[in-house]
Amino acid sequence: MTARLTGVLVAIALASRCLAQDGVHRFDDELERVRAQIDVPGAAAAVADADRLLAVAACGLRSRQAGARVTFDDRFHVGSLTKAMTATVAAVLVERGKIAWDDTLAQVLDASIVAQLPETHHAVTLAQLLEHRSGLPDDRAGGPSLLRMSMIDAADPLWRARATVMAFAQGSLADPGADMRYANANYIAAGAMLEAATDQPWEHLMRTLLFEPLRMDSAGFGPPARSFGPGAEPDQPLGHRNGYPVPPGPFADNPAVLGPAGTVHCGMADLARFAQAHLKAALGAEGFVTAEMAERLHADPNADGYALGWGVRRAGGDVERLAHAGSNTMFYAMMIVDVPAERVYVFAFNAVPEDADEATRQVRRVLAGVASELSAPPAP
Repeated sequence: MTARLTGVLVAIALASRCLAQDGVHRFDDELERVRAQIDVPGAAAAVADADRLLAVAACGLRSRQAGARVTFDDRFHVGSLTKAMTATVAAVLVERGKIAWDDTLAQVLDASIVAQLPETHHAVTLAQLLEHRSGLPDDRAGGPSLLRMSMIDAADPLWRARATVMAFAQGSLADPGADMRYANANYIAAGAMLEAATDQPWEHLMRTLLFEPLRMDSAGFGPPARSFGPGAEPDQPLGHRNGYPVPPGPFADNPAVLGPAGTVHCGMADLARFAQAHLKAALGAEGFVTAEMAERLHADPNADGYALGWGVRRAGGDVERLAHAGSNTMFYAMMIVDVPAERVYVFAFNAVPEDADEATRQVRRVLAGVASELSAPPAP
């Protein structure tokens, strides 16, 4: 065999390794270098335009204590990325006339619940909750109220409304609309309002109004893994805490009552599909997220840099970027919608990096490099 023919065959082999069966570019090696450097067990990522996946990657292990490798189809917990999904479901219900952005806690929740809320906050609106401007204090550090919420019987149809009462009873309240305070309890309360307005659980609303229309078949709630034990490989990635995998069970996620704030899991293709719906709307194309929905979902009327479930950057009245990070303390995920570039970037780890900001920067550099490579004209 001649050297020239050998070189051609090697080039063909390398090209086939870089492309998935459907022609989508693979960048597993680039992601693996970052994964090894930030020392997380596994990772997956994707780059997409408004209509299709352009590049995907997966690397590492589902568990540090098992040999099963992460695949691109694996499901990762996406934490607070759930907030943008909850806000999108709210927009669907607003469009259908089931609830309004200006509807208040007092107007929507059961009278027995409203009677337990401070009168000063009866007029908190659905939009204020989704903007984190209800007056509730920042609760990202957890606290006793979260523990009490986790003890509410999930069979109680008012369980998230009762959790709302607990949230507003903890004190340190600001006046409604006075300033932005990021609080998971805001989204619990918003979820309670959606449940009251439809007489349906939030989980049902998510499945029927978001997952099914967008064909997010991998999406669900709670830890993605369902089986793992002695001598068995995990069927999905396990979250890790302090370097150790957390097996499926009650300690593998935040309490389910926090659902609207952050209990969704899904594969990266489905996460990209959700972000693509927002990219299309930001570009002015009609789709699942309509122009009317996007006008409110992507708005930042208070110049907080936060829309409804999204961090947002605007310029000259137009949306430039939507982004959000999420973590249940055992997984870490991020989605970015770059509107001028018409690109979506998503990635997730099954552990929280020691320096999450630096890890995010490294992955974003890889994703940007991949996107640039895909956009470059072919060599002559």
